[in-house]
Amino acid sequence: MGELRTRVLDIKIESIDSEAYVTGLEHAKETKLMPEELLQV
Repeated sequence: MGELRTRVLDIKIESIDSEAYVTGLEHAKETKLMPEELLQV
């Protein structure tokens, strides 16, 4: 695998759609897009 690099995102979030957020997390779990450690909420 390639080298991991730190990325900083400077995004101002006005409001969070909690349903979309949870849906995104579930999708990430199912597709293994994010390591399990990062998905512990």
